Amino acid sequence: MTDSSSYFVFPKKPDPGFSPSNPYSPLFWLRSLAMGSAWAIVGLIPAWLVLGILCAFFYMLGGVLWPAFVSFANTLFFTWKGACGIYIFVWIGAVITLYVQHSPATHKKMIQEISSENAKEAERVSLELRRVLVSVEDLKTELSRLLMHASQALELARNEFAERVPDPFWTAIENAAIALGSFRKTVDKLKPLNVKYVAMLENQVHTFPDFPATAELLPDPRPVLDDLRTVARMGMKDPDFAQIWEAHKTRHVLIEGFANLSDAVYNVGDRIVNELAKLNETVRQGNAKIIAALIASSAVQHVDAHKQQARLDDIFRQVKK
Repeated sequence: MTDSSSYFVFPKKPDPGFSPSNPYSPLFWLRSLAMGSAWAIVGLIPAWLVLGILCAFFYMLGGVLWPAFVSFANTLFFTWKGACGIYIFVWIGAVITLYVQHSPATHKKMIQEISSENAKEAERVSLELRRVLVSVEDLKTELSRLLMHASQALELARNEFAERVPDPFWTAIENAAIALGSFRKTVDKLKPLNVKYVAMLENQVHTFPDFPATAELLPDPRPVLDDLRTVARMGMKDPDFAQIWEAHKTRHVLIEGFANLSDAVYNVGDRIVNELAKLNETVRQGNAKIIAALIASSAVQHVDAHKQQARLDDIFRQVKK
């Protein structure tokens, strides 16, 4: 396997949600005027509310300061000069606020902050995806180990058959079936890893490979499954071994999904084939989701065109299978 540290996700381009404003552009000032006007009108509402509260407060004082306050309020709020003064003051504040928020310096700072966050997120996603790849390789190693264990158990069964010892023969068959049952369960663990892998790669520009665990990339169980049937059939056809088989076949074995040893010996092959088919379908659907997301987001434009096209062609070929 290639060192997973060579794979990474590209940071997404910053998208602060607006374009930098040019303070020298007439459009900038027209927009500021419109928004400042709206803010000024809304800003007068709290002023009227405060005025009402103050009126009630002074009225409760028995009118001691009431005449002077009413005169001040009339001058401030009920003459055109006072109203214009308040409006212009609020409008200037709104325009200054808009300039600060939309100035090139503010925009540049926001771009830098978003770029930094995107870089951290890309590194986090890359690290998690590398962990998924390591987990996949660990499971593939476990699959190879289980097939080797089953093969060794069947070789032992052949030796026991040659020496005419039925009970150890069927015990070896049972051990082989248990190993193959674990093989099926381990294959099933790859599907959630594929779902996670696909979900994290959607809408990402990256150098990660396709999910490296299809039936074609896993250890092939068919030779061992054929050997299990052949060796077990040898014992069932022999009268001495068949008599012991009657006692062994109904014995409960610790293989998830199988009722007893007979069920495991006869059906473990079909179960494994079904699991591998399900895994292939899960991977195919995942690749289809990734290619759809790449097309929808036009992410192909962010990487080398020739390399990305080769990846897309590979995915399309797998989707068509």
